[in-house]
Amino acid sequence: MLRRSVADAETMLRELGILLGAEQRQLLETFQERQARFIDAELTSALNELHIEIEQLSSARLADRTTAFDRAAAITQLRIERWLERIEPEADALYRNATERFYVAGQPILDPSHRIGRPRVRDAAALSRC
Repeated sequence: MLRRSVADAETMLRELGILLGAEQRQLLETFQERQARFIDAELTSALNELHIEIEQLSSARLADRTTAFDRAAAITQLRIERWLERIEPEADALYRNATERFYVAGQPILDPSHRIGRPRVRDAAALSRC
């Protein structure tokens, strides 16, 4: 009886791991897509802004190059901060939704009344049907 309980617990943990892994992959893909869109949208205008700043420098002396690098860092920092302000509410919503899906999908695994005869989660694709 104890061995079966241990085996059931190990099975539940593996199945929960599959569900959690699927949610993590989905979040990662979503964030990578949004990051790529941000970079695509901002890169050209950031480079144009930097070129304007560099053209206003008086020469190619070391001090001017340092100034150019400082301006590049400032331009980048400002754009990233604006993006983070925009993405934070979206990230919160994505994490809330992922947590809810994980909770709902994990209930049959964790609920003792479902253990006998319950369908097993065999792959991460089953999560997307939840």
